[in-house]
Amino acid sequence: GLGRLDSVSAALSYSPGTLRVDSASLLAGGGEVRLSGRFPVSFSLSPFSAVLDPDAPLEAKASLRGSAEPMEGLLSEFLVLEGSEVQGEVLLYGTPARPLLTGSLKLSASGGVLVSTSTYLKSVEGQVVFEGDKLTLANIRARADGGEALVSGQVLLYPELASNISVHISDFPVMPDPFLEARVSGTLEISGKPARPFIKGNTVSYTHLRA
Repeated sequence: GLGRLDSVSAALSYSPGTLRVDSASLLAGGGEVRLSGRFPVSFSLSPFSAVLDPDAPLEAKASLRGSAEPMEGLLSEFLVLEGSEVQGEVLLYGTPARPLLTGSLKLSASGGVLVSTSTYLKSVEGQVVFEGDKLTLANIRARADGGEALVSGQVLLYPELASNISVHISDFPVMPDPFLEARVSGTLEISGKPARPFIKGNTVSYTHLRA
């Protein structure tokens, strides 16, 4: 989930069927998310309930700046970032049943760890562009001890989640060990559903004992 929040402040108003967020601010670890918009929500007090209309229009804007800590919890299963920063603005529209996004986010970090291979990263940078029902990964680059990985491609949100992503790897260190060094180079193409991706490509790996 999202990272720990240090503070939340908001100015809200409600009319039947619509919750209006005039302004909201979420602060966490030096990062800030500002939110405004209108959401199709109906409240009942006896007993208390809140019901989101899945087919009614919604409209919201989120601006992010500073530390990426509020987002890091979403990445923690595969990527841990250090000294991260994010900047950008995203508009949310459509309906709750089929939300659409437009805008872009720039992300950078001075270090981190790729969880799957325990690789320490010296830097991460890139941009995510939202275009309605798809998002584009625009040259997300990770550098690690003389090697690098470059990720680009698109993720389609509808009619079901699917991706078409290219990963270019050059002399990238994996599974670091004090006595053994392993590196990988090559290109991978990842497509299809995240739960059952189709992966093709060619990679070359080599290992040797450290001096």
